[in-house]
Amino acid sequence: MIRLTRPSTRFARLALLSLGLLTGCGGTSGDDAAAERTLRVAVIGDLTTPTPYAATTGAERLLAAETQRGLVTLDAAGRIVPGLAESWWVSEDGLSYIFRLRLAHWQDGKTVTPDDVVRAFRAMLGPGSRHPLREELSVIENADKVRERKLGSRALGVKAVTENVVEIVLERPLPAMLGLLADPTTGIVRSVQENGQRLQLGLGPYRLTRREPGSWLLDTNGGSFAARGLGYGHVLLSPVASADAAIARFRDGKVDIVAGGALDGLSGARTLPASGTLRIEPSYGVYGLVAQTRRGPLADIRLRRALAMAVDRENLVQRLFSISAMKVATAIVPPNLPSYGAPAAPDWAAWTPVERQQEARRLLTEAGFGPDTPLTLTVALPDGIENEQVLAAIAANWQALGVQITARRGSRAAMAALVATGEFDLALRPIITAADLPSAFLAPYLCNAGAINFGGYCNAEADRLLGEATHIADRAARTAKIKAAEKLMADEAPVISLFVPVRWSLVRADITGWVDNVAGSHPLSQLHPDGGK
Repeated sequence: MIRLTRPSTRFARLALLSLGLLTGCGGTSGDDAAAERTLRVAVIGDLTTPTPYAATTGAERLLAAETQRGLVTLDAAGRIVPGLAESWWVSEDGLSYIFRLRLAHWQDGKTVTPDDVVRAFRAMLGPGSRHPLREELSVIENADKVRERKLGSRALGVKAVTENVVEIVLERPLPAMLGLLADPTTGIVRSVQENGQRLQLGLGPYRLTRREPGSWLLDTNGGSFAARGLGYGHVLLSPVASADAAIARFRDGKVDIVAGGALDGLSGARTLPASGTLRIEPSYGVYGLVAQTRRGPLADIRLRRALAMAVDRENLVQRLFSISAMKVATAIVPPNLPSYGAPAAPDWAAWTPVERQQEARRLLTEAGFGPDTPLTLTVALPDGIENEQVLAAIAANWQALGVQITARRGSRAAMAALVATGEFDLALRPIITAADLPSAFLAPYLCNAGAINFGGYCNAEADRLLGEATHIADRAARTAKIKAAEKLMADEAPVISLFVPVRWSLVRADITGWVDNVAGSHPLSQLHPDGGK
């Protein structure tokens, strides 16, 4: 990849790209032995759709990552590398992204063209789009107006410039734009009609050939540039509902990899006897409890602040997990985003534990609660011993203040359904992103955030500041505006942030090519048995 920030003119950049003076990465063909190997992968979570533009669960995103390719992609270390685009340029003002496409072919032999890329983005962001990154991709010129039918699809800022060059124009700079384009859900696909069915052709290293209730079989996508040097000719992808079931399958030798592990199942995974199989990596994320602010006791800001400041996070994280990557979080945005720096924590974050407890007790008393008049709260908590341990530690902190907890436990699906009814006081919400995107952590608390704002929180001034931030070109000034909005939210505690969660996976010891990284990128196409190539 080459990234230049001071080209002489935009037209000079286009000329260089069109003449093919920039080169990308190549690969080698896999051997006959690799073509016969099958990699068995259990992925935790639901897998209901092969459509990348509808992929929301970890299992669906993994499938999209193996069957699709975007303009750029992530390698095994989580770095942005060439995908369909073998090279790209970014204008100095950060508003123009120009991609030179490699020579590539669809599964039916047709050549991939810039028009295919344009059509793909129009499908992602067209009227009524439900794309999981539609809000983030609204930074593309006219994306909102096209989605809202105020303009036609031709107005979208994705254009075919020459026979092998595409330009994406943004309305405002977004440092994480390449990270969004590397996301599995932004793969370039082509819809075709075959035998009365609408199929989507992808450019990934694998193609879906069989779909059954318990497993999805992927075979080598032989015509794809991404299928070079595969260590496995086939992937058997099995969605598993629970972490415990996935761990049992790995222990019994029925699968080679377990992917998609979050906090649930971490304790069980850490007890496996085989060394070199458990992989724990950091994340861009926050594990916390969202408050119901529309009604009930936690509509009172004083109570939310009291609960948030009374938690001993340092002791909780160290005693329960003792994992260095699991950092304490008191703000809404996690503390490890490179582009953001230190988040805007609430004022009490710098106080001593004693000071926090004293102020929490005062706020509860002022609101009419205490040991003699206890505050009782209902918590929606997905199954998992780790979730229960965290809640028990928090409940112990709150008990001294006269706060009592009733947990409603169930599967993630059951808890999601419960949360949708609004019948909760607190609900577990872990948020993890693959890209360095501060907005992803604030978006669930915007007044107009719809279903994702299931706690009903609204701060009009914070929304105004965030809206203004989207129109600021200077990165430092934009970040300062976002942090001002975050500070308003954090002080009102719509969520009780606790810590930065980790991901875990199980990988058979003789498989190589797996690299722990904060983006959680683990292309199956880059894995090999015994280091074989």
